[in-house]
Amino acid sequence: MKNSILSFSLLLFAIVAHAQWVQVNGPKDPFSAPDMIAKDSLLLISTSRASFFSFDSGQNWNPVMPEVFYSSVVFNDTIYTGGERYPGYGQAWIRKMIYSAGNWQLEEVWDNTGPVNGMYADDNCIFVAFSNDGYNPEVAGFTYSTDGQTWNKYNAGLPKDSIFMQFGIFYVYNLFTVSANHQYVFVGTRDGVYRSPRPDFMWEATNAGLPANARVNAMTCKENLLVIAIGTKLYKSENSGSSWVENYIFSGGNAINRISCINDTLFVLTQTQGMYLSSDWGISWSPANSGLDNEQTFCLANLGSTYFLGHGTGISKGLNAWENTNNNMVCSNVRDMDQTGSVMAAVETDQVFISPDEGLTWDKRTPFELTGHMNSIVTVNGCLFFSLNPGYPYSECLNYRSCDNGDSWFLVAPLTNYGDSYVLRSNGNKIAAYVDAKMFLSSDNGDSWTAISPPPGLGGDLSDVLFSGNNLYATVNYTSKVLRSADFGQTWNFCNDGLNGHHIYGFGEAPGTVFAISPTSLFKSLDHGQTWIECAPLGEEVQDFTSTGQLIFACTETRVYFSRDMGVSWTDISYGLPPLPNLWGGTLMVRDDHLYFGTFTFGIWKIHIPDLPSTVSERVTERAFEIYPNPSGNELHIKSSGNKQINTIEILDISGRVLLERAGPESIVNIGSLSPDLYLLRIGTTDNRRYCEKFVKW
Repeated sequence: MKNSILSFSLLLFAIVAHAQWVQVNGPKDPFSAPDMIAKDSLLLISTSRASFFSFDSGQNWNPVMPEVFYSSVVFNDTIYTGGERYPGYGQAWIRKMIYSAGNWQLEEVWDNTGPVNGMYADDNCIFVAFSNDGYNPEVAGFTYSTDGQTWNKYNAGLPKDSIFMQFGIFYVYNLFTVSANHQYVFVGTRDGVYRSPRPDFMWEATNAGLPANARVNAMTCKENLLVIAIGTKLYKSENSGSSWVENYIFSGGNAINRISCINDTLFVLTQTQGMYLSSDWGISWSPANSGLDNEQTFCLANLGSTYFLGHGTGISKGLNAWENTNNNMVCSNVRDMDQTGSVMAAVETDQVFISPDEGLTWDKRTPFELTGHMNSIVTVNGCLFFSLNPGYPYSECLNYRSCDNGDSWFLVAPLTNYGDSYVLRSNGNKIAAYVDAKMFLSSDNGDSWTAISPPPGLGGDLSDVLFSGNNLYATVNYTSKVLRSADFGQTWNFCNDGLNGHHIYGFGEAPGTVFAISPTSLFKSLDHGQTWIECAPLGEEVQDFTSTGQLIFACTETRVYFSRDMGVSWTDISYGLPPLPNLWGGTLMVRDDHLYFGTFTFGIWKIHIPDLPSTVSERVTERAFEIYPNPSGNELHIKSSGNKQINTIEILDISGRVLLERAGPESIVNIGSLSPDLYLLRIGTTDNRRYCEKFVKW
């Protein structure tokens, strides 16, 4: 059972786990490396999907957080990073990161609606350059701190940019780089370089010799020497920015991503021409790209006597004799998994991967160049099968079948495109495909389809379907309506006895038992849904459910549980998993004596089932907030289950796009302007924590 929606954070009990999670070697997605930093023996790197660290010069990498940072500094022996929670959504932060006693301590110390474009630190201050993609001029521009905890803004005198939005024209501060020496702080703007004396701030333009209205993208400072990038040109100042001279011109179409000064050597990292260096303070420049497999360069760090370069295909080490050091770094968003007798299969949003060796190697086996998105992959009569929505302007979703473990794929009968990709379910010899309120059945491996949708007028779309033997179970999105068909969808009947009005959104299965899942409760049926018995609740948004026969497993976006007593009690076995985002995650598969967990960010992890704890531990959960009524047509009420105080409220759609933002402690939210759909309510508290709840707008 899959739900491509966000979930909420909870406090979880601790257990002693005897088994150990291990990351399998894929699927691997290509990624770039926008920033990294070296400190002592630690190398910390951000990729375009997540962040990793290494203590052995990049031979082995470990995940540290499922988020991206674009700039980093060391201040007071502590690493500070600036980046985005989810790339592309413009929700930025500054985070303090401390590695101690084998664990990372991560603390968010500042947030902003626009990304961090540059950071600089010395013994006294951290300086940060923000840009702004919202209409609040107070949250962007120049920000600084003298202690790493308290942050101040000072934008007076800096140029403003205009933003045209539906509410009108807004004027904001956009900065693109920052640096400093003992006398001045310098920032790059759309209108050249501005500087301010230290410690008091008074910004003024220092653009003598620079072209008018020129955006400064990169900058470095060494005492009174400054080097900046404008377009494809470098400019140099030897008097703290009072005057500038043109220094170097790169070929047309190139862009300069970053300028660094390390060990009295200047480095320029470019978009298409790799890295250039100067050992004579910019008098001469030469390329240093030998061995690089990609010349889109972003960041550079020095660890001991070794240079590490982040570029468009990962990380390389050496200097002008580069060698790739991505090694065991795995980034991928696994949406679903299935298997045949000889291979494992995994799908992402638009790719299919096959592993013939229990996850040691993965081959991309996508049978087309057409873009699109998919939700699931199933096995039917020994063949692999998936459905792809190619998007507008295509009127059909395309279905593919492979009976040779992904070596070749055949296009079979399509399905009508209703705007989303189909979710697939299989009982081993038939396929059910559903989207919105529509369901179709194929009894011939996808060569033809029959409409088997539940009766109209149920008041919502299908949130999950279970295909078990001759029985189909369907639940209508966040209602108490659960239906069963014992004749492959020809007739449908309600089977709600014992569900007590709970809003069921998903199903699970173990031999002889069907499970129905609500946000707060779990039910099981031993008689094909005729009656339901309440089990121990998991208390979180369950994303998938699987079984070995004796054991059943359930996962959320970030955690995995198992039960030895058919849901009477649950044991948390998440210890050792990487940090995962509460976003779109969670798929399970049992193969031989291993449980596989597909994640949103860090690929697939596995655990040895015979090593799981033998004792049964009751699981206890605590929810910080309750929202009601849910579903609702006009307003939501928020009730705290403890002493949490509301500070901010956001409403997001299921893609993560923020639709509404509000500050203040008010516990009633008006949702009358929203279209009927499933949404996420994100609550920020005064102790700088965030909690999420899903709700349905009628």
